[in-house]
Amino acid sequence: MHDQNDTPEERPETPQNEQGGGTDAGPSGPSSEPETASQPAQAQAKPSIEQSLDDEIAAALGDMSIDQIMDEEDRSSGTVQITSDGRRTRNGMIVAVQDKDVMIEFGPKSQGICPVQQFKTLNDAVPEVGSRHDFVVERFDPFDGLLVVSLPGAVQKADWGTLEVGQIIEARCIGVNRGGLEMEVDHHKGFMPAGQVEIRHVDDISTFIGEKFPCKIIELKKAKNRLVLSRKAVLMVERENQKKATLEELAEGQVRTVTVTSIQPYGAFADLGGVDGLIHISDIAHERIKNPGDVLKVGETLQVEVLKVDTSGDQVKIGLGRKQVMSNPTTEVMQELTEGS
Repeated sequence: MHDQNDTPEERPETPQNEQGGGTDAGPSGPSSEPETASQPAQAQAKPSIEQSLDDEIAAALGDMSIDQIMDEEDRSSGTVQITSDGRRTRNGMIVAVQDKDVMIEFGPKSQGICPVQQFKTLNDAVPEVGSRHDFVVERFDPFDGLLVVSLPGAVQKADWGTLEVGQIIEARCIGVNRGGLEMEVDHHKGFMPAGQVEIRHVDDISTFIGEKFPCKIIELKKAKNRLVLSRKAVLMVERENQKKATLEELAEGQVRTVTVTSIQPYGAFADLGGVDGLIHISDIAHERIKNPGDVLKVGETLQVEVLKVDTSGDQVKIGLGRKQVMSNPTTEVMQELTEGS
């Protein structure tokens, strides 16, 4: 909003100007006084665009700030929850599906809008009218009187003015330093610590330079132009969703394709899709081995049989077997001897 002291026309500097008189000592013509007097009137008759915009926002909000309006809606609704990173989430019902947007009703006097593309990306389908979903409140639009919301986990378009901690945005890696990755978000620089790049250790993080990928904002101080991002946080959510889907269909006796994630003295861990299982050293091969690393390598893909699934404790325990899907050389030799006798 412009202050009244911005221009001489809005606040004249001398008493003579206030009375409409000129400041020059010389004589004035008949047309000079009307010109001088009309300048303040013109400035008042043509308010700036910013002034008009601020007045319109003020009229829409009344005596309340945007935060106060959102807080008032939170108190009037029993569906509001606060996430661990301080973001508002609300449960609402789909009331209309348009070409680009989905209209949501959170209560009698509370409506919201969400891009339909987020449903297509995360759920592979357009939502049905009448279905209920959880949404993250991004901001309040005072002109339309709507909450601008997003689906949890949806990637937001990066806009420095509306960024906040907990948002998932798309950022580009523009460099690497000793501590992590240098990132760019809406022409502002950000930083991603090396430990926040991947779920597991990455030997060379410079391979991410030039890539654009979803990140979660874990720290933001706009006044200091400080932005800290995490790719790992996004991957952890994706992995948790994969884990739930995998456990729903996992059963003993199944043959699965897995990826070796780590080698230990007692065996190897392998990823089934969001959840790891252990291939014990005794189940890696039919012959006796001393070091699992002599047979398996990190990143290797192989088939295994699911030997055990235990979900009774705090941590899921899954036993896998490699030798169970392999032919046994000893058995084959015995069969040949039997057939030849």
